Amino acid sequence: MFDKQLWKPAFTYWPSWPCPACRSVALGLRKGKEKKLLDEETGPSKRARSHDDWEPDWIERKFAAILECHNPACGELVSVAGRVALEEEYSYDENGDVSRSHEPCYMPVFFDNAPPIFAIPRECPDAVKTQLLAAFAAIWFDLAAAANRLRAGVEALLDDHGIPKTSLVDGKRKPLTTHSRIEKFKKANADGAEYLMAIKWLGNAGSHGVPADINRNDLLDATALFEATIELVYLKSAEKFAKIAAALNKRKGKPKKHKKKALP
Repeated sequence: MFDKQLWKPAFTYWPSWPCPACRSVALGLRKGKEKKLLDEETGPSKRARSHDDWEPDWIERKFAAILECHNPACGELVSVAGRVALEEEYSYDENGDVSRSHEPCYMPVFFDNAPPIFAIPRECPDAVKTQLLAAFAAIWFDLAAAANRLRAGVEALLDDHGIPKTSLVDGKRKPLTTHSRIEKFKKANADGAEYLMAIKWLGNAGSHGVPADINRNDLLDATALFEATIELVYLKSAEKFAKIAAALNKRKGKPKKHKKKALP
């Protein structure tokens, strides 16, 4: 399960994200003299300062930065850009007097390449992986598009398992809905089908609903469900652990007996 705090829309500090190359949670701002962070106020924002009613919250800034994987065996570079907001902060001196300051709050919009929300295993088909990577990138600039990509990932997973896209009705081929396809998949993996259905509903909201209605936390929950589905369908870790437990229970903890090979 991934840390949701890493996927907030804005940061007053620079976190360490998972590296898209080596998967280490070691992707952050470059250190030392080579640290690359450009933070500038826009031209219209500068001109607005001459207005009689100008306030600091009118300021508009943009940033661009180079992130580096601090894993010594990797060193991948990732570019990021976005907007900067100013968060108002108050402090008190020893006399109780209040002073006001503004701290930058960074809101990423673009990554190249985007950090993966969760590590996609090698067992996951390329068609599913492609949609997931697109969702990981879209979460920073378009939640509805990210939800759409997760839904497309559901379709790709169903394709990989040979779930038909059409059915024969009165001698004619008619397309099956994603809902119907998931119902068919339920016969093979009931838990996985439940997860896919939840992701599908959110994807429908992204496709046909009001984009503003897509909740970031719901989207991250759907992403976590996709991670769990991959675990169930492709890694089958629970099944492997169940077999290990059954074998140990059968032997009651005694060492496994190995057949002795006959000497030549």
